[in-house]
Amino acid sequence: MDQSHPRPRRTAMWILIILGSLLLLAVIGFIYSFGFEVGSIKKPVSSTPAWDEAKYRSPKNPYRHYEAAMRLLPKYDADILSKYYQQKVTGVPEGEQLVPQREVEISLANIAPAIDEVMAGAKCSVNDFQFVQKPASFKTLFPEFSNLRSLARAVLVDANYKMDQGKPRQGLEESLALVDMGNGTSGGIAIASLVGYAIKNMAYNTIHKAIGKPGLGVEDYRKIAKRLEKADAERLTLREVMEGEYLFSRGSLLEILQMGPKELEQMGLDIGGGPNVTFAYLSIPGNKKRTVGNFDQAWSVILEYAEKPYPTAVTLDASQLVPSTDLINRVLISDWNGLFRKNVEDLALNRGIMLMAALEAFRLEKGQYPNALSALAAGGYISKPPDDPFTDNKPFRYIKKGSKYLLYSIGPDLSDEGGSAVIPYSKIDAANRGDIVFSPGLNIWQKPQTISQSALQAGPWGRGGPGTRGSAPRGGRMGGRMGGGGRMRGR
Repeated sequence: MDQSHPRPRRTAMWILIILGSLLLLAVIGFIYSFGFEVGSIKKPVSSTPAWDEAKYRSPKNPYRHYEAAMRLLPKYDADILSKYYQQKVTGVPEGEQLVPQREVEISLANIAPAIDEVMAGAKCSVNDFQFVQKPASFKTLFPEFSNLRSLARAVLVDANYKMDQGKPRQGLEESLALVDMGNGTSGGIAIASLVGYAIKNMAYNTIHKAIGKPGLGVEDYRKIAKRLEKADAERLTLREVMEGEYLFSRGSLLEILQMGPKELEQMGLDIGGGPNVTFAYLSIPGNKKRTVGNFDQAWSVILEYAEKPYPTAVTLDASQLVPSTDLINRVLISDWNGLFRKNVEDLALNRGIMLMAALEAFRLEKGQYPNALSALAAGGYISKPPDDPFTDNKPFRYIKKGSKYLLYSIGPDLSDEGGSAVIPYSKIDAANRGDIVFSPGLNIWQKPQTISQSALQAGPWGRGGPGTRGSAPRGGRMGGRMGGGGRMRGR
């Protein structure tokens, strides 16, 4: 009998067992090494407090009212009002009809209980904000913030409708309540930008349009100025915002490092070549722990720059903080200069509109605008004239011209263009230089092609006033799905 075949089969089997054991040991060692490395990395110092369940459950927490408002907001009515809001802001797309006025009015009546809860939340202190749950990941937090933004749009439609119906005080109260809501929404620059700043931006636009219109008196403008000054004092510093972003981004990074190709594809993370290439890169021994270490080192520098004045902060090139071989962080650590700008733009809008309201109160009470912004503090309209956040602690530019005034921030191009406005203000850049100008009747949010040049010339400045330059309109529509994770502000 031929016995030559069993020995090779047994040898092959033992080879496979040995190779399998070595592979298993390598995998265990790699996982252990990665876990140990992540736990041993020295993370940047953060003062952001942990999630506080007792604070969340407190009746003083404004977010409890916003939760109730979202539950009371019928989805159909929210969709109708969100669509109507987008149509009013960006125009009616070709082939689409403007939502009928009667349908808008019915939806506004249906959301009245939700608006009552929003107004109740505004009476609470922003310092008592605590988000609905312990922040976990981008995926778990998306629905909550998506609903919050839909709620804000619905309230803004109601605020504008009331102003159009001759009820400016009610409309302003609702708009100011949304400033408070936006101020509490934080946990990182992504959430602050996509939700918090977005909510406040909508509210600023509505408040700005109301200033100078009939129906408001001295006390109304004093109230607007004081509320916005309070919001300025209570808002998170850029350092605090970025600390929140670091915590959530790091948590998301650790999630990403454990994902397979399908999950990476859903996340949209692509270092070139698709999710399989990304997964293969992360499977190389040592790449995961190097990725986390580089991430923490880069964030130490970002947090340091977040405390500097804007002209210095924007000199940071975050893309140079990680090695060119770290393909994951080259994608994750993006251009933070744009995010620095978003934070400072929000602050400039708050302060500019606050000054506009104080100036109107002064004019109604004194019969003319003041010669200098310092007179607003002397008269008790504001505590002190605020600095232009796009400068290194320098004031807003203000010039009284007869019965009118010129008030502006130099804007993100860091160049004083003498009050030449770019419409919309968000298009200011090195090639399209200009200032963020605050003036009754001048809509710095408006798309350039919808602005009549003759209307601008006949506006509050008349001919010979500050120049107004347009730029290409923003692509896309407001809203859409948002990514990122965050929490309501809690101190």
